[in-house]
Amino acid sequence: MGWGSPIENEKNKSYKEVEKSWIGFRGAINTDEVLIEKAKALALVLVALIHESTKSLFEELKKDKGIKIEDRKFVEVFFESALFYLSVIDRVAFKTLGADKGSVFAKALFIEFSESLAKTYESDVESARFRSAFEENYTMRRQEYAGYKKLFPDKNDKNMNDTLLGKFGKQIVEVLGSKKDIAEDFLITTSVDIRTMYFIAALDLVTLFSEQN
Repeated sequence: MGWGSPIENEKNKSYKEVEKSWIGFRGAINTDEVLIEKAKALALVLVALIHESTKSLFEELKKDKGIKIEDRKFVEVFFESALFYLSVIDRVAFKTLGADKGSVFAKALFIEFSESLAKTYESDVESARFRSAFEENYTMRRQEYAGYKKLFPDKNDKNMNDTLLGKFGKQIVEVLGSKKDIAEDFLITTSVDIRTMYFIAALDLVTLFSEQN
């Protein structure tokens, strides 16, 4: 399909940036204070990574697939992607760190991530509206995503229907304005699925949560 090389390059570039960010935490015990600092570091990386992922998705679909994509949909795809990534990271945090520490990290990450975006608004009123709307949508998506036990399909299994990633791909199709064209919808969801798995891997969450040198 011709996606492997460019997406692999994007992932490698992102991985190098992530690796630099996680170096300072090597050997650090996951106290609440350390987890909050890790959440702050991840929030900065995550904003940039989601923006790059969304940008490359739009470029990919426009250039290689000839699909008509409206630029005004960029922000909506970005925020839908943010809600998905935060939900995935929450799950990994709770599974890796346990309920108490996972909760500390997840709460701190959400606050830092939403604050980094709220700062882009010109007035305090706009920032406050954004925070409220983002938290409302975050809560809604977490409840919706809770029904999906599997994040990704099992190895050698291409069926995405019962996975959280599959659900996310379908949501992006709806955001972009599905024309009920099976072939086009498949191309969009496949592009989203492949790109998302690469970028999730690039975050290297196992290393971030590790207490080893």
